[in-house]
Amino acid sequence: MLGRKASLRLFVASIALAGLLAACTPRITVSPTPSSPTIQAGVAGAEGADVESPEDVAQPDRAVRFHGQIVLPWVDPAEYGGEIRLTTTPSVQALAATMAERFQDEGFDGQISLEPGTATVGVKTFCLLQRADVLLMARPLTPAEKEKCTQNGRTPLELRVGLDAVVIIVAEANPFAEDLTPNELRQAFSTATTWQDLRPDWPPQPILRLSPSPESDTFAVFVQNILDGNAESLLNATRLTFTDDPKALMEQVAASPYAIGFLGFSPYQDNEGQVRALSLNHISPWQAGEDPAYPLLRPVMLYTTAQTLQSQPQLAAFLNFFLMNIDEGLDDAGQFSLGTEELNQAKAAWLQALGYEVP
Repeated sequence: MLGRKASLRLFVASIALAGLLAACTPRITVSPTPSSPTIQAGVAGAEGADVESPEDVAQPDRAVRFHGQIVLPWVDPAEYGGEIRLTTTPSVQALAATMAERFQDEGFDGQISLEPGTATVGVKTFCLLQRADVLLMARPLTPAEKEKCTQNGRTPLELRVGLDAVVIIVAEANPFAEDLTPNELRQAFSTATTWQDLRPDWPPQPILRLSPSPESDTFAVFVQNILDGNAESLLNATRLTFTDDPKALMEQVAASPYAIGFLGFSPYQDNEGQVRALSLNHISPWQAGEDPAYPLLRPVMLYTTAQTLQSQPQLAAFLNFFLMNIDEGLDDAGQFSLGTEELNQAKAAWLQALGYEVP
């Protein structure tokens, strides 16, 4: 399993860093995309053989089932070159980077670009500008976004690949808050002025609020799950600061015992230290993957198109690899795996997009 802070051999597509990358990062030679790429077969599970893992039953040209899970054809990344372009939000950037690095470590002889941004920027990059072939974020596309994407010639193929939690944080110096109810959390980010407004035995100190920007996937999920879709109640709150930099958000929360903020669970684990996560209804974010009652549980969504998969063998191979190794990637990024049947739905969508039979 890769360390979360392993150095990445990725081309991070960012305007601010473009010049620096061009000067400091050696250019990876892009191999010609093979016309008929070889898919490396696993060890087929012959009748009566002692089969121990999905790799033991993988076939070169078709999917099979193993203990209920769909096993996709086993790809050899070394057989592929070309470019793979991803755009991702901060909530799932570590996951995208981990899976890209793993694919390169397995021999992919091409370039993977990773363009970070808010959900709004990601949707524009994927749907309108078509500057990315994969969109990874921690919320589903809205019906309006799907319609705009389709109208622009990109009918999105939707793959639910994991689970994430939005975490509520306070400073380590906060001596009183450990757990909140959803109603208390709603008040903390809307009508409450002081902590005492939440509970009588808490101090009469003003609440300082930190939030990702309204363009982020984390903001959208918080508004939907906690504020019943009423974004204005948060936007109109006093002493509210926005930032899409998870580290900056955590630093500002850590600076005051009366601050409170929220962000994705993965970047929180990357930078925890001076802040602590609160439980919601006595459920900690670490339990969210096993307890769907956690109020801020959300899906990790991957979008591409069937046409793109069919025209770019290297992308089809990467998403095959992604889906077959996603559980390890999620664990490494501090997020949660889906159940077998839920992940099978994503694998089935991949198979159908490429004309394979679903086992």
